[in-house]
Amino acid sequence: MIPILQSEPTWIAVDKPAGLPTQAPPQFPSLENALKDQLKDQLGEHARYLAMPHRLDVPVSGVILVALTKKSARLLSEQFRARKVLKTYQAVVAGDATQIDAHWKDWIRKVDQQPRVERASESDPGAQLAETRVTRADFDTVTQTTRLTLNPLTGRMHQLRVGAAWRGFPINGDAIYGPSSDAGIPIALRAVSIEFHDPRSGKRVTVSADPLA
Repeated sequence: MIPILQSEPTWIAVDKPAGLPTQAPPQFPSLENALKDQLKDQLGEHARYLAMPHRLDVPVSGVILVALTKKSARLLSEQFRARKVLKTYQAVVAGDATQIDAHWKDWIRKVDQQPRVERASESDPGAQLAETRVTRADFDTVTQTTRLTLNPLTGRMHQLRVGAAWRGFPINGDAIYGPSSDAGIPIALRAVSIEFHDPRSGKRVTVSADPLA
């Protein structure tokens, strides 16, 4: 059962479990496919249409919006493109990262036929600018880890993961950009809140999930 954080006539917000793709073909497990079946029983008429205006990486858990009408999907997608949606993530990294840069700007590009990105120059083919704001960095002297609060200002593939790794603090459990010893460990990255304009009323709305454990 996918936890529903908030339900409105034209959209819902859910808590995506870690390890589940946001979207996949009908024959494979995904958040979208699971919700299609679940919402038929819970929402009835409202479940006739379902669209995902944004995604989370497979290993990442947390808040994700789901549009229940075509108009809502269009209006939410427009907000993401116009950077009017504020997404907040929490991540845990090893060591004292309290002095990490407060504003990350990285040129990245996708690696051909691989599920990862690499560092790029602005002039490189396929290069995209990834921007992230670090709003908090709390060091735990007991665990010798730092909990980062991150606001991505763009929606690039893996931008939080590479942004942390390239500054010397890979996110715990990130087997792609962190040490190989992290393979098999759940990634310590979670989408904890999202703020946007309700596509029906126009009011600013914030939906939150439980913090990263």
